[in-house]
Amino acid sequence: MGAGGITKNRGRQLALFASLTWGFTMWSRTAFNYYTDALGINASRLGAVNFMTSIGSMLGAILLCRIADNRNCRTRVLGCGLLLSAAMQGLICLSSSFGAIIACRFIMGIGLGCAYSLTQAIVENASLPKERPANAGIVENGEAVISTMIGPMVIVFAISRIGWRGANAMLALPVFLIAVIWLRISLKTKGAGTRPREQAAERVTFVALLKVHNMKLCIILGVLTLTNVWTMYSCCPMYWSKNGYSDTEMSTIMTAMGLVAILACFVLPAASNRLGRKKIAGLFAVLNAGAYLLLFLYPGSIVSLVCFVAFGGSACTLSMFFMALITTESVKPQYAASAISLVNATSEICGGAVGPLAAGLIADAFGVKTAMLFAAVCMAAAAVLVTFLKETAPGLEKER
Repeated sequence: MGAGGITKNRGRQLALFASLTWGFTMWSRTAFNYYTDALGINASRLGAVNFMTSIGSMLGAILLCRIADNRNCRTRVLGCGLLLSAAMQGLICLSSSFGAIIACRFIMGIGLGCAYSLTQAIVENASLPKERPANAGIVENGEAVISTMIGPMVIVFAISRIGWRGANAMLALPVFLIAVIWLRISLKTKGAGTRPREQAAERVTFVALLKVHNMKLCIILGVLTLTNVWTMYSCCPMYWSKNGYSDTEMSTIMTAMGLVAILACFVLPAASNRLGRKKIAGLFAVLNAGAYLLLFLYPGSIVSLVCFVAFGGSACTLSMFFMALITTESVKPQYAASAISLVNATSEICGGAVGPLAAGLIADAFGVKTAMLFAAVCMAAAAVLVTFLKETAPGLEKER
């Protein structure tokens, strides 16, 4: 047993539930990208929807995580945010105009904006030091398993059977149930799983966070990796469809890529414990950039397909490195949720909002394959910036 009653099993159990939370949250958010044909909207309008969702997510990440850290009520704030998100997801089914859909998605973004920051901070605080990278990877895997691998096939099937409104309502239910469970955890534990009570008096300031060298770099790296991730989510389904692949084949490709991303979420954090965060992040940023460059140069080819499946989803794991793992290892424990939210919020507005919007405009103007070049350039830039990080892996840090 570690300090403060922390145990390996408790941290792992909390990580598994946090993984479900993050997975269903991301699935409910990204599923809208599969409604384009049913709604008859183009890439620019899809980019606008994702833009407004990301704006809301940014506001939610900053405001809700600041409240959660300063009032030491992370589980309660997380549950309330997810309830709001589920309610807006349900209201989208009743929306009859594009403007109403955007408004619901904006409010939905506020509710789910705190999900990543708070789940990672809760798990980080409940984990033994040596278990934190693995548990952070488990949380990140929720997106890979539920949103990226299983989600595409299920949502395409659901749309064909019950329409986009029915599929959307189906997604609201698990988010609602998960929100209720987090609220019950909050009531039963009265703050357990959040930061220690003795640290509650120390208030978090973003000015102090921005003085940390790695924080500034992680913000930029988070922007670049999220731009790549959201370009993948918003443009890759369209890319494969326009290159002669059926909806079933497209969803299979995305699922296969998600399966590899699951392995990456376990392997990369473990490898970074031995080799260092910088080496692993830099290597896979280069491989990801190469995969998207091949999509641009050889559209729809078997070589580009294989490389996309192998490395196209690695940015999801790298975003966890910059937005959670390296971030929390660079600041005091009581700053964890606010630090993650600062990186997450900036990444959301610039990478999750402006990124997909830019990718959509590029796809409409120059063809969807050019959006793949845009994603490749982002990760190539990230590979360069990684070299300026200070190593934070336990036992390997020299300039902590």
